[in-house]
Amino acid sequence: MITNKYRPDIDGLRAIAVLAVVVYHFNSFGVIAKSGFIGVDVFFVISGYLITQILLSDLDSDNWIRRFYARRIRRIFPALILVIFTTFCIGALLLSPFEFKKLGEEIIGGSSFLSNIIYLQQTGYFDRLAGEKPLLHLWSLGIEEQFYILYPILIYLISRFRLSKTIVIGVFTLASFSYCQWISINNQNLSFYSPVSRAWELGIGGLFASLNLGKLPKYIKHSGNFGVLLLIFSFIAIDSERSWPGPLTVLPVVASLLILADTSQFSFKNKILSNRALVYLGKISYPLYLWHWPLWVFFPYLKGTPEKYEKIFLLVLSLLLASVTYQYLEIPIRKNGSIRRWAPKLSVAMLITLAGGTVLALSDGFPARIGKDMSIETSRQVSLQLSPIPFQDERCLRNFPNESASKYAWWFCRTSSDKPPTMLLLGNSFANQYYDGIIKEDLFRNQSVLSIGDCAIQREPELKKGNPCAGKLWREQRDFINDLILNTPSLKYIIVAGLKESTNSNDDQDLTDTLTFLNEQKLETVVFFPHLKPDKPITSCIDKPLRRASWDCLVPNSFRKKMNANFTKSLNIINSEFPNVLVFDPNEAFCEAKECKFIKNGIPLLRDSAPHISIEGSKLVAEEFANWARRNSLIRN
Repeated sequence: MITNKYRPDIDGLRAIAVLAVVVYHFNSFGVIAKSGFIGVDVFFVISGYLITQILLSDLDSDNWIRRFYARRIRRIFPALILVIFTTFCIGALLLSPFEFKKLGEEIIGGSSFLSNIIYLQQTGYFDRLAGEKPLLHLWSLGIEEQFYILYPILIYLISRFRLSKTIVIGVFTLASFSYCQWISINNQNLSFYSPVSRAWELGIGGLFASLNLGKLPKYIKHSGNFGVLLLIFSFIAIDSERSWPGPLTVLPVVASLLILADTSQFSFKNKILSNRALVYLGKISYPLYLWHWPLWVFFPYLKGTPEKYEKIFLLVLSLLLASVTYQYLEIPIRKNGSIRRWAPKLSVAMLITLAGGTVLALSDGFPARIGKDMSIETSRQVSLQLSPIPFQDERCLRNFPNESASKYAWWFCRTSSDKPPTMLLLGNSFANQYYDGIIKEDLFRNQSVLSIGDCAIQREPELKKGNPCAGKLWREQRDFINDLILNTPSLKYIIVAGLKESTNSNDDQDLTDTLTFLNEQKLETVVFFPHLKPDKPITSCIDKPLRRASWDCLVPNSFRKKMNANFTKSLNIINSEFPNVLVFDPNEAFCEAKECKFIKNGIPLLRDSAPHISIEGSKLVAEEFANWARRNSLIRN
């Protein structure tokens, strides 16, 4: 028996879920600050449960699929359009041209419900920080809506061919769960954002809704108390260091199911979750989820990193905006007029939102907002320098195939020529960052340059699971590259970069092993000093509409001297044990007698928060490197 009878405890569970997510994002208030992200998983289970109830109860009515989508539009679109429009307006006041242009891409994702797919493509080594994406949280909404597109078709097929809904939904859920467990080991980013790996969380809620709750054993129907305890345990036991979703995702999912199974009005669970305050928070949970993240992202543009009392202010403001949206937008639309009346209007409004995002994404971020000194060309150059660079090309992947690369979250593979490589950039992203400058420098034009692999010379044992260099993957990649060197007689020059400033004995041994191996192959090796990494973001050197540059991108030479002192240990190893290995300092490209500068004519020489060197910075380093190479008679074309 399918029933759509309102249950206040479900709204109470929604409230717990959304508060957990908000607290996690605001990084406040104890243990939930580390585990609150599981609130999204609770939402998925609730959504699958309720949507399946709606679909199964409407199967015998006319135009049930049309009615379903019309209801979804009336439920989802109003608050979403308002938040996206407000985000656009605030972005116009606060964001640099580059950031405003990127916001257009986020608006496209949010209004087309493809945010998770877009962020999956962006996620990687060079991605902007999550805290710089005002609409990042719409990834979960994208997964839900993608589920809503395909799931009704499954329900229709079940009805059309008189199949067992429990068996079919169960098989669907089990297939997604199995895929999720497999892909979480092989590709963490895909596991997190893919609708296929997340569908089981909605599907298991649907599977539960397909059961006849009236025939469930009594101890199952009164399982809510245990579900609450299991949910509390989940918040305590889980943290963001774990692979997610993964095996432990079962904990909050099962906890949610146990709570949903408890239909008793008199259980302890029901008394807690049916509390008026929690029920109201559950009713405004959707607009609260939408509002809280843009506020969190935009606040630092005005005040910097929020203090604890400012986080409380942001929470209160989020609650206030959610309440106003619910009372004066969502309720009137639900009460005034039919679904048929609102669905077309809201669909047109969403299409306009999508079109606006497209225009913004194709623009230069409208630099005139900032002032006459910010020309279109300057805006383009700033955007170019701050944009992620490609770290693969088809030619490299074709010429240097690596079967294991497909399971890595990212894989560097770039080459300047189809000819056998003569120069290899060896190291992680801090080696790859020099590729763009070197291939464009005249002295190196006759070299076939290769940058491949993404692990540092010195391993990092504390890397999270899912990182391409975590655990045994570091050794696998090192063996692959060593084999490549052994089997590439054309190689003449090796640039070793991305070394640590301060090292331990394991780091020193890794460096020694690498240089010993390269010496045995009789390769001319150049070790690059670590490049300076300012502790302030490069974007703070760039004017924004309401906040002018707070930093001039100048670093005192004392900063450089301290770094050089830290690197002395590695330098002594190179000079004493490998006298034929040369050492080049890329910081010469940025530094003068008193200071080092990381912006030139308004163009940033760094790219991101890591920070990596920008393309323009890479060109300056390559020019300095070429002059140094001439003086040291390094290159013999």
